[in-house]
Amino acid sequence: MDIHGYNLSEYSKPGNSACHLNNGGCSHICLLSSTGSECTCPSHLTLQEDGKTCYYKYTDFQKFLLFTDGYYDQAGIFIVPLNGSSSEAKTIRIELDMYRPTALGLDITEDRIYWTDTNLKRISRVFINGSSPEVIVSENVYSYGLAVDPLGRNIYWTDYYGGKIEVSRMDGTMRKTLIHQDVKYPRDIIIDLRKGLMYWCNRGDKEKIEVANMDGDDRRILVKRGLSSPNGLTLDDTNNRLYWVDSGFDTLEYYDLERHTITTLIDSYSILRYPFGLTSLDGQLYWTDWYLDVVNQADKETASNIMVVVSGLTEPMDIHAYDRNQTLPDHNCSSSYGGCSHLCLLRPDGYRCSCPSGLTLSEDGKTCNHTEDFQKFLLFTSGWYSQAGIFIVPLDGSSSEAKRVPIELDMYEPSALGLDITEDRVYWDRH
Repeated sequence: MDIHGYNLSEYSKPGNSACHLNNGGCSHICLLSSTGSECTCPSHLTLQEDGKTCYYKYTDFQKFLLFTDGYYDQAGIFIVPLNGSSSEAKTIRIELDMYRPTALGLDITEDRIYWTDTNLKRISRVFINGSSPEVIVSENVYSYGLAVDPLGRNIYWTDYYGGKIEVSRMDGTMRKTLIHQDVKYPRDIIIDLRKGLMYWCNRGDKEKIEVANMDGDDRRILVKRGLSSPNGLTLDDTNNRLYWVDSGFDTLEYYDLERHTITTLIDSYSILRYPFGLTSLDGQLYWTDWYLDVVNQADKETASNIMVVVSGLTEPMDIHAYDRNQTLPDHNCSSSYGGCSHLCLLRPDGYRCSCPSGLTLSEDGKTCNHTEDFQKFLLFTSGWYSQAGIFIVPLDGSSSEAKRVPIELDMYEPSALGLDITEDRVYWDRH
């Protein structure tokens, strides 16, 4: 194939080059030039005025959109400034496998993005400048909806095939199922930090939009008629409205949370071919469209003045708008998890301490403890993929309920198992 000839006597030793010592003072890339050397940056970074340091310039504006798009080598998370300087979508460079990024959210206090991948079946996070990418949840995740709680330091997500809503700390630990009964094919989920509420939508044969406290209590249905395939949700705090798009009926509607009425803003296949994600900011709605491969914008009050913000995409998914000027409310959960040993979950009246699966809240209302202190019990394996698990059943007559043993490890089809009773350690293999 390829071939080259070299004369080593014509080349100076690397130790004598202008880039050899301390990379020429460059933060990233040093290139030799006729004058000695010059600094340059990877494509996703910009060189500062000092001519040495690279930085991510798309983190210094106040208002912006974040959205997911694409498959495999085209997959990515994109950012669009809303300051009028440019409507170009820039890729956030992430050194982590990504095949179908779907739902996403931003912890605006740390500038850290969280996202789900429906192909890899996991949840990951990365700082908005592309640094410190990591997988935080890798077991039994197939999620089209994710919400970030910067006050309680938690993330919430829906499990589409598992039929449940889950929560964990931001690092993926303390995982807990909040709601699992009568949940079928849940899609988007959003949270209202000021009121301690979460909203989500369901597809399948029981299409509906529901609301509950962020600890899972006081669950109720808001909309259960006139739905086909509800996807994106967004709140209008000023007017107390909940908006959604429906890819089955080609509609964009809102529910008035005070008057309990529904208003249709768009009912058009030519405009809403396959809407998925929806968000709002400063009197504007933004949504993604799988079929048209665009991000659209319209007036929030009437859905008029529709315009394309970004085009040429590949089935864009979730989208969120952010304003760094918006302040977060003060909350007890923001300081040492409100004194909770594990999870601090917001409620309309404050917060409640909660425990991950396998633990029980003690009488102090703060501390989680193991409750499996019975002497006789059964251990068994059951299920596969998202339903796979190891379960325990007490034989002391207190309960016949089988409880899942919380295991933060991929499990596909557990088969044989055994217990080292001296260490309370379970061993198992897969079929």
